[in-house]
Amino acid sequence: MTVSATLLFSRLTGKARMRHLQLICLVAELGHLHKAALAANMSQSAATKALAELESVIGGQIFERHAKGMRLTPLGSALLPMVRNALEALHEVAEIASGISAGVNAILRVGAVGAALSGLLYRAVPSFSSQNPGVVIDIEHQVSSSVVDSFARGLLDIVICHAPQQIPQGCEFIPLASDRYVVVCSITHPLANVPDVTIDDLARHTWLMTPSTGITRVAFQALWERIGDNIQLCRVSSRSPLIMWAMLEDRPLLRFTSYNIVRQWIEAGLLVAIPGPWESASPPLGALLRRSDHLHNETLARFVDHLLSLSDFQDDHGQP
Repeated sequence: MTVSATLLFSRLTGKARMRHLQLICLVAELGHLHKAALAANMSQSAATKALAELESVIGGQIFERHAKGMRLTPLGSALLPMVRNALEALHEVAEIASGISAGVNAILRVGAVGAALSGLLYRAVPSFSSQNPGVVIDIEHQVSSSVVDSFARGLLDIVICHAPQQIPQGCEFIPLASDRYVVVCSITHPLANVPDVTIDDLARHTWLMTPSTGITRVAFQALWERIGDNIQLCRVSSRSPLIMWAMLEDRPLLRFTSYNIVRQWIEAGLLVAIPGPWESASPPLGALLRRSDHLHNETLARFVDHLLSLSDFQDDHGQP
């Protein structure tokens, strides 16, 4: 007989314990109930009973036995990521409670794409932290689609990213920094100091691959079409600015990227942006947040004000 999700939820909240969830993760990781029981500081009989109780509540087998131990069933494989998320959330609750008892007065959960880290947060976070020593700032670096999803699930208070095509309901996007697409190379690259570089010049050199997804890839495809199908590629793809810089230093490569990704390297004189018609505006960097949080979360409001104080954003008419 099929049991409704509502009834299962009622059973879980009434009978499931955090120790049950911990046991699932340990058995999945260690592959053996005896080892998992030792890791959880339980007797094997207690662990066996706890696992049987949880499987009875859920109404299905989570593990199956085999010659060398235990492995997840399809049901167990589907449950494991959510069980881990639940334990991580509980761990975060413990950290928050511990921090507040130790004098922390607020926790700010910030999601950021790579361009936001290099273009904005490397300046904003140190100064904001100095001014607000009682605030714990937890920064999550993710790709754009993942960070917006984490924000939608309530795991983040604010996201610093490029302007999304569609702003979620009840949210606002505050532009903070202009951005543009650039072609960069090392200071020793043959094109680094060449005036009036042309598309044909670019076509004669090898390119570091851009990541296969994201807004930069779409813009690079347009440049690729102008260069031609015979473009030479170094088949290393990474979103890491450090890996990008290391590859450009290692050999004479070109890379098409967002300016804010490499802003620190250009300002430090370690990379060169090659001027030309391929430079074009990209969506601005800014803060995505919930309107209600902006109004009622004092710490978040202070952080946004601090970001705005460092903002160099100008609209299409040159106005801040």
